[in-house]
Amino acid sequence: MQLRLAQLIPPGFLWPKYLIFSDQFQDVVDQYTERADIRYKYSYRGEICTTTIKGFGFGYDCSSSSIAFKTANQTFQSESNKLESVEVAVPVFNVSTQLAGSQDVSLLLHSPLNASEKLARSIDRIKISSLFKTKPECGGDLSLTTCTLTPALIEYRVVLRNGTIELQYPHWQHDTFLYNTTPWNNLTTSGPFDKEPIWVPLSNWVNFFQSQFNVELDMYLSDLAGGPGPAEGTTGLYTVARKHVAGGTADAINSLNCSTTFRDPTQHVLDRMREIAFRTAVAAASVTDMTVLFGNSSLVDSSLPLIQNWTQTVEYSARETRTVYSISYPHLFCAVAVSLLGVVAVIPLYDGWWELGRPISFNPLEIAKAFDAPILERVDGNAVKERIVEQSGLERVRYGVVDGDGGGRLRLKMFEERLVRRPEYGETFLG
Repeated sequence: MQLRLAQLIPPGFLWPKYLIFSDQFQDVVDQYTERADIRYKYSYRGEICTTTIKGFGFGYDCSSSSIAFKTANQTFQSESNKLESVEVAVPVFNVSTQLAGSQDVSLLLHSPLNASEKLARSIDRIKISSLFKTKPECGGDLSLTTCTLTPALIEYRVVLRNGTIELQYPHWQHDTFLYNTTPWNNLTTSGPFDKEPIWVPLSNWVNFFQSQFNVELDMYLSDLAGGPGPAEGTTGLYTVARKHVAGGTADAINSLNCSTTFRDPTQHVLDRMREIAFRTAVAAASVTDMTVLFGNSSLVDSSLPLIQNWTQTVEYSARETRTVYSISYPHLFCAVAVSLLGVVAVIPLYDGWWELGRPISFNPLEIAKAFDAPILERVDGNAVKERIVEQSGLERVRYGVVDGDGGGRLRLKMFEERLVRRPEYGETFLG
């Protein structure tokens, strides 16, 4: 089976010409936010199949450390560093990200354009930090998990069903890292390097992370306030904090104190970065307009060779559900016995049939004569069906409602068709 998945994301597909995200990537973000199924075209028409496919993703390198609680505001780059009282604000929960590379990223904003371009090309990774308080005290150490994300070729285990594709397992640890890839820097000649601030392909992922996960909760340890106070200087993105605070409620967030603790959010945010990368790889691979894919028609010819390996021939395991019936012999024998009992019960009704003096059948004419149908009064009572037809002649008859004596007394009879009608609901009939 052949499947298609982007292994590098063209900068033109991500470059935001006007807003934070490009139109194409914004569509991906909207589907991610709505938790929509990922629509996908493939040739297999079975119920469900599993396979592996290579595509764009991230390599993850994480490490853990700790920071002293009372000096965290000095040793950790706090998201609330704009607060006037930052010297007494201790970040107890922080998730943040930034671009990283072989040179100081901050130099980008203070360099001439050509120097900025060279620095931008050195940016090859993203740094994600998660700071969280694990001990129910205002002291000790805060835990810090730092991860570096690099663009990479990843082998995903996926499930195909009902025209959709999904990751088979929930965590990035289930994927197979193949190798790091160089960021695709084939940009438009008028392009992102002359934007303010300088834009590089990895900026897209940092912007997404910041829009979804950046959050900080601070505690103020002001003597004038009488000790630990409520959280201040937080961003509006409480989802991640609420998900990982002990108790998991809004009250736990609104009433921070020394006993408040948090779990490590790193697994959650990395799994979500993995998902958005996979969704983007699927979306980029489905684009048929090369100008939309590369962002500029002048880049089509030079960029086409870079996407030739997106279509892959893969082996897969398929599964279909079929209804298969098995025989329960005890139940079968019981059913056959009950059916035969019905035959045995009817046999006595035929006792003495040989005494009638002629062959008898269940022909409707013979039955009608047996029940003395008025229309057959002139027919021999012992006539067989052929004889009944001869004696009664060719006449259309019908079984239905007949006015028995002309006085509204209804009967059910076989009678001349023109004098018979269909029974109606609620009518009663004489015997």
